[in-house]
Amino acid sequence: MCAVFIRQSLFNNSLRLDGRGIEDVRAISIKLVRNEVTCHSEVQWGSTIVIAVVSCKIIAPLPDRPNEGNLHFNTELSAQADAAGYSHAEISRLLEKIIKESETLDTESLCIINGEKVWEIKCDVRIVDASGGNIIDASVLAAISALKGFR
Repeated sequence: MCAVFIRQSLFNNSLRLDGRGIEDVRAISIKLVRNEVTCHSEVQWGSTIVIAVVSCKIIAPLPDRPNEGNLHFNTELSAQADAAGYSHAEISRLLEKIIKESETLDTESLCIINGEKVWEIKCDVRIVDASGGNIIDASVLAAISALKGFR
């Protein structure tokens, strides 16, 4: 029975379990809350929910990069979130790679005093519900929207 539905869906190009067309994306909602020290972004992509919180502090720069600040990601999975085989460490590494390599944030702009003080930006990402899939996409969207809203 299931195989028949899948075969029909592939050939008709119009059937999905949730009623979307073959090229339709799930609905995306972004809620952004800023205060003086953090920015909180909640992304709901279909039934997947990811929350990102960005904060910062002043630290000494790394010796080999005296004029660059740091961007650090931390990822948590809630008890309800089955991350489709991804660990929190893998998701953190993917986020770091995607956002740093895309040059979304210029780490040199985080320098306060060359060789003495830089900003460390910390982005905590929590996957609350992963039942709708797209956890990497939703995590990147939550992190980028929180970073963009952060001042």
